[in-house]
Amino acid sequence: MRSIYKTVFVLLFMSSVFTAFGQAPTTQATDLIFANATQTQVDISWTRGDGDSCAVFVFQGTTGTPVPVDNTTYSADAAFGSGDEIGTSSWYCIYNGSGTSVTMTDLTANTNYLVMVAEYNGDEGAELFLITSGTGNPAGFATLPNIFTVSGTDAYCAGTTPTLMNIELSGSDLNVSYQLQKDAVDEGAAMPGTGNVIVWTDVTAGTYTVIATALAGSFSMTGNAVVTENTLPVVSFTGLDALYCLDADTAVLVPNITGGIFVGDGVTNDTLFIPAEAGAGNFTIFYAYSDVNGCKDTAFFDVEVTALPVISMPADTNYCGASYTFDAGSGFDSYLWSTNETTQTINSDTSGTFYVTVTDINGCMNSSMTTLTMIETILTVSDTVNSCQGADVTLTATANTGIIIWNQQDTLNAITVSPMTSEYYYVSLVNGGCVVNDSVYVETHAYPTVSLPATQTDCGNFVLEAGTGNNTYIWTGGTTNATLNVTQTGTYNVTVTNEWGCSATGTSAVTILSAPNVNLGPDFSLPLNQTVILGTSPNYPTYLWSTGATTYSISLTGSQLGVGIHDVWLQVDLANGCSKTDTVVVTVTWALSVEENATENISVYPNPANDNIQISGVDMNNLSQIIITDITGKVLVNNSNNLTENIRISDLPAGMYYITLTINNKPVTKTITVVR
Repeated sequence: MRSIYKTVFVLLFMSSVFTAFGQAPTTQATDLIFANATQTQVDISWTRGDGDSCAVFVFQGTTGTPVPVDNTTYSADAAFGSGDEIGTSSWYCIYNGSGTSVTMTDLTANTNYLVMVAEYNGDEGAELFLITSGTGNPAGFATLPNIFTVSGTDAYCAGTTPTLMNIELSGSDLNVSYQLQKDAVDEGAAMPGTGNVIVWTDVTAGTYTVIATALAGSFSMTGNAVVTENTLPVVSFTGLDALYCLDADTAVLVPNITGGIFVGDGVTNDTLFIPAEAGAGNFTIFYAYSDVNGCKDTAFFDVEVTALPVISMPADTNYCGASYTFDAGSGFDSYLWSTNETTQTINSDTSGTFYVTVTDINGCMNSSMTTLTMIETILTVSDTVNSCQGADVTLTATANTGIIIWNQQDTLNAITVSPMTSEYYYVSLVNGGCVVNDSVYVETHAYPTVSLPATQTDCGNFVLEAGTGNNTYIWTGGTTNATLNVTQTGTYNVTVTNEWGCSATGTSAVTILSAPNVNLGPDFSLPLNQTVILGTSPNYPTYLWSTGATTYSISLTGSQLGVGIHDVWLQVDLANGCSKTDTVVVTVTWALSVEENATENISVYPNPANDNIQISGVDMNNLSQIIITDITGKVLVNNSNNLTENIRISDLPAGMYYITLTINNKPVTKTITVVR
């Protein structure tokens, strides 16, 4: 019995010695699985090997292998970076035990991590590690990008350009692309993360979501932004006729939607139109309405109010001739005299009272009465004289006998008048007891209206407009058009004369501010594997590209834009408030063929450059010509003699240029930017 106990003791002792002084495991842990990854944590599980225990080490990166040191106990902490580190290798222990899973925390968003499980034998302080790889061990994963919110819910009225409708992402991560979707359909190209807010501008109605694609794959940003297009109201009104006589009755205006306002000459008490208050002329009556969304509509109706016909007959007449002619005036649609005659004029050789009623083409009527006393005396005057308002006009009368009296006071054959409005001037011939009356109608015409701004400040140029419908225009400098394109600061005068010879003058002090000169050149094609530099003068204070860049030049790569048609624009703003934008259409095509791509070995540097540029990748024996043009195509350098690899450009002003090299009779064009 004692012998058996001794045998068992020896076996136990040998087993203990074998474990303490034994060897590392022979089968490594396998099949690392990562689940429920977020921005800061992940669940990790694995299949155990044949070790007594295992230690899990994590490294922030994508390559490398941990080498734990035998006979070393590594304290574990599931918070990354808090457990023991293997030397200074940045591999940290997050788990040490005999289990098969752990939840790691304190991770950084949008970051790659590498994980390895190392099997080991032995007790604390006597660990023997197996450091070879297993199937799916080590393995890597990536955390999700930071979560940002999508905002921009708004509305606009139909028929308007939604220039203030923007979709905003509250932030973005580098190395993450953000695709805007409208109603689950991509809107344009994806935007690269910048570390800052991303804004999509001038969007139209729809529901918007942002899809982020990063190291850990794609996911939707939280929240949707809904942009709504509100329907415009449609308004109209009734109650008006197109034509009214000046003495017509009041019209009642009735809108189809109440709550708006009527505006126009002759409109009173909000819903009444009184022709007499409007006066004679052409008018537009407006009804303006705005609904609860601020969407507006306006209805209008054109109305003509015509003056009552004017009958050109004196009130009473002493006539000394053989026969007196009554004239009711021309231009009327019908006439009716008290003699039942229906002509414009009637003749009478007897005294009496005569009536006439005239109707014009618009149906407006007026009447006049005169008493004729026949006296044998002849007086001759002009019928109608045209004049400008307030201008001097000489009226002349002749008679066979007697005394001529103008306006019952001037006893001259001729008088000078200066009427402001059209009117009759009456003349009498007194021949003993016979008085013959006549009249001259002086029709006055308004001076033309010149509506020039007293002062005007604009960028680059400003067009002064002197109005239309006049006969002649004479500007400062001799220009005779109705408009004048002003490109220099100064004071400009214009004299306008209408068909009646009436003239008016206008003056405007115009200040022309400097405007930026932005020209990105003609539209062009860009192979997918090529790069082009676009730019303008570097001397402006601010720049904004469609790419978001704020430098005076940018480098565009075909692969960056993607195959297709792209609008690339540059906006330049001056300190004086003047701004200009130019757009070039870039068509990105598939990459050049092998033969075409050979020219890609040719380079021009430095770029941007100041005094000199260098050509490389060219066999100078095959180079026959060098041409440098500006972005308008103007040739600035044309050299086919003494060609060298070094080209002086110190005479060129700052800006973007094209350099064309003729190699083996084939042109190769590069873009360079000159800075000063």
